[in-house]
Amino acid sequence: MLGDPFVLGDDPAAGLFEPGHLWFLVVLLAFSLLFLPIFWYLRQPAGGALVKRLAQRADHLWVIAAAGLPFGVLDAAFGNDVNLAGWSRYSYALFILYGYTMAADRRFGRALHRHRKGVLLLAVATFVIVGALFVIGGDREGSDVMLDYDAVGVAMRTIRGVSGWLWVAAIMGFASGSKKPEPTAKTANREPTALDRFSAYTSEAVLPIYVLHQTVIVLLGFYIVTWPINSGLRYVAIVLTSMVTAFVVYDVAVRRTRLTRFLFGMKPPARSPK
Repeated sequence: MLGDPFVLGDDPAAGLFEPGHLWFLVVLLAFSLLFLPIFWYLRQPAGGALVKRLAQRADHLWVIAAAGLPFGVLDAAFGNDVNLAGWSRYSYALFILYGYTMAADRRFGRALHRHRKGVLLLAVATFVIVGALFVIGGDREGSDVMLDYDAVGVAMRTIRGVSGWLWVAAIMGFASGSKKPEPTAKTANREPTALDRFSAYTSEAVLPIYVLHQTVIVLLGFYIVTWPINSGLRYVAIVLTSMVTAFVVYDVAVRRTRLTRFLFGMKPPARSPK
């Protein structure tokens, strides 16, 4: 499972079928199953205490930046897999652990929000350094900075791993609000606004749309690329029609029944209050 979590592949000798863009879900499932004992521990009193201690120390820019070092070490040590979006598969495992831990305490999100500007600056700086090292390493004949263990390759992958985490942390910091007040009886019973309903609808649609989008894009794009119009207009047409079609398919064929919701990784529909 750790060596290659795919049961399907484009080569008949390598597997039973090609997962295509859904490779991410295969990796997510494989590592989630492996980490079940860790997840169970973090839900126990001892694990909860560990999460609280980590959250107490998270509100520093240098701590957020240092959290990217394990990604750099993993990428430098194991190389990058071009079949997995150019990252070490173990980096994805680390993102799963980070995400599960951070979701357990709101202070992680507040720290990211408070230091979002500093994290973004570090993300941009490391991105520039990675680009320079990639150009230097790529200019050498026969070299591959994604896999080589020379100084340039190791340095590029180390900083790239840190930079990847910094970009994720910056995006989370800007996407999240500042400290939100605890819900009161008044706010808890208020009627949801149009924005609340839109946010709930689109949040629930994320995974199904991800599963559907590439199939929809390929089917529509197969015909749209033949249209006798400017290539830029064809691109816009593919983007708009595929987005609308994916949401229509999701709304009509996925979200309305328990079976299809289960097959697309969604929770059962919420019961309407009586």
